[in-house]
Amino acid sequence: MVFLLDSNAFSDLMRKDPRVEARLAALAPNDEVTICSIVRGEILYGLARLPQGRRRANRTKQATPLFASMGCQLVPEAAGDAHAPRFGAAALGRRQYGTRLIFPGPVRGYVSSDHDRHPQPPPVIVIDGRELTWEEFGRMLLSFEGWQFRLEIVDRTEEA
Repeated sequence: MVFLLDSNAFSDLMRKDPRVEARLAALAPNDEVTICSIVRGEILYGLARLPQGRRRANRTKQATPLFASMGCQLVPEAAGDAHAPRFGAAALGRRQYGTRLIFPGPVRGYVSSDHDRHPQPPPVIVIDGRELTWEEFGRMLLSFEGWQFRLEIVDRTEEA
């Protein structure tokens, strides 16, 4: 049987999580443990974001033998590999716009417009104090293509 690890499981393995190590130790000799190219990319991205120093060196030392010990499966284009390159661009875009869309949980903001400068002003979204057009907001959401979302309009007086 083939076991495909996700990024969380691979990270747990890097940290020598006893539950993950026990699970892998219990596999049959003919079982295969692998990751996909997206997981490899996410781990390498995480390592690259760490500042130079002992922590980055230690994490790289933990990841390198794991990468060498298991296969890395390409995700077929039919399964969405054509969208995989968007991950880096979307993460960078969210960073540039200063939003927190990469994190789970609600994103808080409000809808605004400039009635003083435009007779029919286009609405904008303000997230974390930064104005975004609806087009910019939509581009940031592209990395979540296929996901569901909930948009809730809340009266400011009801905010906690």
